[in-house]
Order: sequence, then structure tokens, then C-alpha cells
Amino acid sequence: MISIGNYIGSIISGGGGTGAALVAAYKARVLADGGTYENGACLTSFINSLNPYSGNLLLGLYPNAAAAYSLRLLNPDYTGDAIRVRRSSDNAEQDIGFVSGALDTASLLTFCGVGNGFVVTWYDQSGNARNATQSTAANQPKIYDGTTGVVLSGSLPAMTYDGTNDYLTAAFTSLGTVYTSFLVANVTAGAALPYYIYTLAATTNNSYRWNGISLFLRGSTDISYASGAVGRALHTNIQDTTSYMYLNTVQKATGASGSATFTNVNIGGSGSTFAALVAQEMIVYASNQSANRLGIAANINSYYGIY
Repeated sequence: MISIGNYIGSIISGGGGTGAALVAAYKARVLADGGTYENGACLTSFINSLNPYSGNLLLGLYPNAAAAYSLRLLNPDYTGDAIRVRRSSDNAEQDIGFVSGALDTASLLTFCGVGNGFVVTWYDQSGNARNATQSTAANQPKIYDGTTGVVLSGSLPAMTYDGTNDYLTAAFTSLGTVYTSFLVANVTAGAALPYYIYTLAATTNNSYRWNGISLFLRGSTDISYASGAVGRALHTNIQDTTSYMYLNTVQKATGASGSATFTNVNIGGSGSTFAALVAQEMIVYASNQSANRLGIAANINSYYGIY
């Protein structure tokens, strides 16, 4: 007979998954042993309260993101994987999940071997299934090098966008014109100006771009600031009646940037022009998160050590 205390305790003490994932595994064990299983809602909450990772997970503290992509676990109730990876040796694909709240780099190494690994899908952890994908092999960002191993930035896993044609994209029903975005990335020049870092519309409206001198936030018109070379940073943008641009929590620009409908997430470019990125996390809320901005930034910085 399976003991729930011993089963859950052994997994959590080893830094196991979220409450929902553990309950699903426990249910399978109960049924396999011929037992009866009814409802796991209370058990899920209980396990999450014990899990040492769940209390620090960003979407547990600041929920209701429209889309959330990361190479760490963000949501205490998310049971899916981090990314889907294609290896260059035979173009086979495999999902790569999390271990102790971080990307499962051991499985990534085993899968890719001496070949390179490219991201086919960056899974949305918000619960809205707005997965960012790229079906064209030549346009997929790289996460593993067959010679040097897992791509790293600040000693943590990252994916590189080549600035020529790499981008991941998701399209969905309109979410209005207000949004707040948080991006952890190192931004450098792409192959051709302008270097689009992301767009949140089917056009180049609702976009964030760099020209090597300044960073620009656009709804339907631009606000900007002279940034020079930025390096690895946390980029926070709020698009509203009055818009704001922040770099590592410091306000850099404010003004009226117009408005456009939030219908897409394109990470790495507009689909026609691109920035060279080393990206680790992007979270978008379809709302003004001014009240939570510093708390969200602190959570991101405590993990990535950016500033």
C-alpha cells in the first residue's frame, strides 16, 4: 500500500514538481494499486504549501499573465514542459521539462548529444496555452551547442536568436490595447535595421526595437531613450494611455506611445527584421502592472542576478 506522506515527502525533499504534477502522479499510483481516487484539489493546495519552490514562483505571487515563457518554472500549478527541442543530428524532437524549478539540462544534453539543439516551442506557463512556436528549422533559436553544451547567460540556460531570421511566435484573440512586458535578454545588432526585439501585434505596432543607439517602444507612435549598448538586462515596458520604459527597474522614458491591439507574441523579431538576442524569460500581462512592477522585477532578479 502506498503512503501519501512518504510518497509526497520523498518527492518534495528532492525538489520535485508542482502540486498538480505530484497529485497526478499520486493518483496514478493509487489507481495502479487498486484504490479509489476522488478529488485532488485540496491535496494540490497542500503539496504546493510544502513545496520549497512554489512559494517563490512568480506566477504564484503575481498571477493572471496573458503569456509566460521561461527557462525556469514560473507557475506552481503548471504541469507541462519548458521547451520542445529539435536536435540537428536527425531532426528528432523532444520536450524538455524542469528539475527543481530549473530547466532539465541533463535531459537536454542526453537528447542533443554531439549535435546542436534548437527550440521548436517555448511553452506558455500562464495556463492560456499561448505557446510560442517556430516550425521552420532555419528560424529556430539555439539552446544547445554540440561542442560547448547548453547555451548560458549569467551561468543560467538561455536561447540565442541569430538576428537574421530567428523568432518564436504565438497568435491569439485580441487582448485589448494595454499590456506590461518583462523580458530578460542580452540584445545586440541584427542583420538589418531596425532590430525588432519583440512585437505584440501582427504588424510592427505594439513593438520594442533597438537601432544600436536607442530603444523604442511603440503602440502606434514611438517613445524612446538613448540606450547605447545594453548587455544582459531586464527590460520592462508598460503600454497604456501613458506608457513607460524601464531598464533594470530604472525609468528611462515615459509618454504617449499610441495604442494597438495586443494579438500576437513574436519574440526575436517582427517576422521580417530581427534583433540578435540571448533570451531567458518573457512574461506579458494584458494589463497595467505598475503596482506590481517592482515586486515582479525583484522576483526575476533574485533568480537571474541581473542588476
